[in-house]
Amino acid sequence: MKTALSLLFTLALISGCDRLFGGSHDSPSPSPAPSPAPQPSPEQKAQSSCDSMKALLTDPQTVEMPSYTQTMIRRYQRIQRYDCSGNMTSDQIEPIDDERFGLTLENPTETPFVAVAVIADKTCAQAVSSMPIASSSWSIIKVSGDGKHRIQLSADLADALLTFHLDTDQNYLTVRFFHDCYPNDVASTAASLVGNPNCASSTNFTTAHYPIDVQYSEVTVSGIQVIRPDPESCKPPKK
Repeated sequence: MKTALSLLFTLALISGCDRLFGGSHDSPSPSPAPSPAPQPSPEQKAQSSCDSMKALLTDPQTVEMPSYTQTMIRRYQRIQRYDCSGNMTSDQIEPIDDERFGLTLENPTETPFVAVAVIADKTCAQAVSSMPIASSSWSIIKVSGDGKHRIQLSADLADALLTFHLDTDQNYLTVRFFHDCYPNDVASTAASLVGNPNCASSTNFTTAHYPIDVQYSEVTVSGIQVIRPDPESCKPPKK
């Protein structure tokens, strides 16, 4: 009996010392590192820029412009291609012209403008630029204009770097003509811009809404087009 009591006393003493001096126990597991915040995808960034630009260009006094129909016919033809040895490398139906076309949008007020912002509702294509800007070809720059009467868009049914992407059928373009300055609040929201903003925001502008109906069709041209390399390009390099 005394032996059992002595054993219980010893165990209790050891347990008390363990609590008093900390004893030996497992260390708490470290907290897991926080997961990095998910980064937006390029598509999400583009959509965010689109939504911000649409919100900035919202105007209860927007001028509704007449509807305009643009006819776009893309031609295809059978094309045979040959290499320098006279071997046929390709024999297939290919497009023989691209999907670019020019659009002219008239200034609804005839008041001179020093900058413009354009956005398409369906494709979210954007163009923000100082004015005037001259363009000798539709393919050089997305938007040009004379700074008073009109602007021109180099439009495309494909999403290309130097053209303004539109869709087939009905499109709606919102254009803001800035009469007083080139505002930074709009320029900083744009996916791309031309020129340097020179004020924080504009207080004198006109917003216009242009319905553009793109009627797209395809035709196949008869005959075969043969494409051979330039003889000069087939000559061996000089040693």
